[in-house]
Formats: sequence, C-alpha cells, structure tokens
Amino acid sequence: QSRRKVTPVDFEKCKSRFTKCSKQQQKCGNEIDPVCGSDANTYTNQCQLIVATC
Repeated sequence: QSRRKVTPVDFEKCKSRFTKCSKQQQKCGNEIDPVCGSDANTYTNQCQLIVATC
C-alpha cells in the first residue's frame, strides 16, 4: 500500500497511459523472480514492478 496521496482524475486524462500499462502487463510472464520495490512491496518479477510504477 502506497503512502502517496492519490486523487481521482477524469479517465480521458490518463487513458493513453492506461492503455500503455495494460499492454505492458500483457507482456509480463509468470516467471517467479521476486523483486523488492522501494515501496516495501515484493513483486513477482521485474516486469510486474514496472507495471506497478506505470
């Protein structure tokens, strides 16, 4: 869970980024190679960490 402040925005403002992130997530495999993020969360692999920061 992030401690960053999150506020809602109109979906149209982030639609292109959402599409990009969704495509990136589809590329991630199921390989288990745990990676720790600076947010103190553990991700299944590097690709999943990248998606989380997208």
